[in-house]
Amino acid sequence: MDGAGGVEGVLGAPVGETPVISRTGDRKSVLMLSAVSAQGKLHFMLQQGGSVDSKVFIEFCRKLLQDDAGKVFLIVDNVSYHDSKAVRRFVAGTDGRLRIFFLSPYASDTNPDEWVWNNVKTAQIGRKMMGVDPSE
Repeated sequence: MDGAGGVEGVLGAPVGETPVISRTGDRKSVLMLSAVSAQGKLHFMLQQGGSVDSKVFIEFCRKLLQDDAGKVFLIVDNVSYHDSKAVRRFVAGTDGRLRIFFLSPYASDTNPDEWVWNNVKTAQIGRKMMGVDPSE
């Protein structure tokens, strides 16, 4: 990247033909919900664009329950959708298979899932350029 935030590179095309750029400067977002099991197994769900809300969080919880036939103990931070009425109803409907525990608001450094986010950020995975889908 150049100092102005643009992408540096060399475009090549045969003489007389217009070079084609297969990437865009538009920013796209991919959201990731993740959980780390007591055995260190990483569970994650990706969503392109949008935002995370109760509906998305419940979908992630459903997938966690599908991945594990036993009980799931989920330790979460204090984002409002973690404790919404819809999430509480969903948890109540799992017959005890899913239990949610809340971290102290000032204890994010004790959350193993934060290590996942730190790794994603420091490895700059979230800053990789994505090819453009011509159908969009």
